[in-house]
Amino acid sequence: MKRIISNIIFATVIAFGLVSCTKTDKNLEAIAGEWHWQGTEGGVEIDIWIGFNEDGTFELYQQIPGLADDDQGRYRRYDGTFTFDGTLLNGRYSDGTYWKHSYSVTVSGDSLKMDYVGEDYSLTYEKKAIPFHVRKYSTAPLKSMTEEPVPFL
Repeated sequence: MKRIISNIIFATVIAFGLVSCTKTDKNLEAIAGEWHWQGTEGGVEIDIWIGFNEDGTFELYQQIPGLADDDQGRYRRYDGTFTFDGTLLNGRYSDGTYWKHSYSVTVSGDSLKMDYVGEDYSLTYEKKAIPFHVRKYSTAPLKSMTEEPVPFL
């Protein structure tokens, strides 16, 4: 009898463990995926790719030609973690530096609109896979906010 009760308790613990491992945050699912924005800011062409993962991590690739003479034309890679409560998006780079802004986010189909909180400014990203060449040939910055160009987020 003791063995049967032990087996039932063990099976229950395993079942709860499996259920909790497969549970994902619905808020993170809403923005999970890879996104692209390209445009001009202050007369400079900028190309940004960002991947939000369901585990709360991100990878950001940005290309700002002309601002980095040593690797002109290559993408800078940044990564870190983010939180998203269904509306508000915040993040922190892997070096511990927080993003410059918080964002109010709206997802509609293949569009991700990021409104800067406290400012009248927004960018709309299109859902697209980050190209192989962007990942493969990107360079890593020394530190997220001390090296030019600084990350866009």
